[in-house]
Amino acid sequence: MNESSPRPSTLKSLFTRFLQNTADDDPSVSAAPSVTPPPAVSAAQSTTLAVPRATYDAMADEIGAEAVEEIAKVFVRDTETRLKMFESTALDSARDTIQREAHSLKSAAGTFGLFELADAARELENNAHELDATGYRTLTGRLRSLFDQARTVGAGTDQLILLTTG
Repeated sequence: MNESSPRPSTLKSLFTRFLQNTADDDPSVSAAPSVTPPPAVSAAQSTTLAVPRATYDAMADEIGAEAVEEIAKVFVRDTETRLKMFESTALDSARDTIQREAHSLKSAAGTFGLFELADAARELENNAHELDATGYRTLTGRLRSLFDQARTVGAGTDQLILLTTG
């Protein structure tokens, strides 16, 4: 979105615009948010994201199941990129960037109901300028672990699997 665009009035219009802009960059992403039942995906597949059912249902009601899946794809791709950046960046060389990327991760994880991941990202965001190298490595390791957990499904949970890669 650019500054001349009117502000979206609903979550659906926001995500529709997001998907349209993403589709311009990635032809595999479409902006067709229609309400369909969620796909059945086995827990053994590595192309999944476990999201609380209530979060998924609320998002699907607002923007459609296909749009939720497309946004999940972007979330997984962007989170993987952020985590690799955290893991390969020396803390002292990029504290502002680390803080900004942690803020983005916090918001995106919260959108998908991944509150432990969002809380860890918030901790990195709030402490980016005070952490020492050991604390930074510990926290980025925790972020990686929580993200990896979100990509698997535990038995007996109320989580729903969303396709995230294609």
